Amino acid sequence: ARQFNLYGSSEVEEYLIERAIEQTNDIFQEMYRVFREEDEEKKLKMRAEFYETKGKELLRELLGYLTPRTGGSMRQFFTGDNVSLADFVFVHMFEYIKDVPTLCEAAPEAQKLHDRVLLACPKVADWIANRPKTDI
Repeated sequence: ARQFNLYGSSEVEEYLIERAIEQTNDIFQEMYRVFREEDEEKKLKMRAEFYETKGKELLRELLGYLTPRTGGSMRQFFTGDNVSLADFVFVHMFEYIKDVPTLCEAAPEAQKLHDRVLLACPKVADWIANRPKTDI
């Protein structure tokens, strides 16, 4: 990531990137916990809980990182005006949840961030649009 200038230009930006990546990992871990559950009845309950409460909370917290703690306007990306590794990790995660209405309606900024990253990185957008489709 550093080689391609995706890891920030300062220690503060590195922190912002790491913080966003770890929050995204928290969302992934909750998703995987549901996915790995073998008891179908329990899995349905866990999925509903993720969609209705836990996933919404985690996603809102992650998107809250776009607003500086000192106030001011919302950042375009997790570090400000430049796409970083954190934004790519977010896009990867969002591809899994973008068709879940309860999550996307609860955090409309998620779709906007996803779209901004892909607009800023047309080659990534092209790859996502044309990649092989897989079922998970």
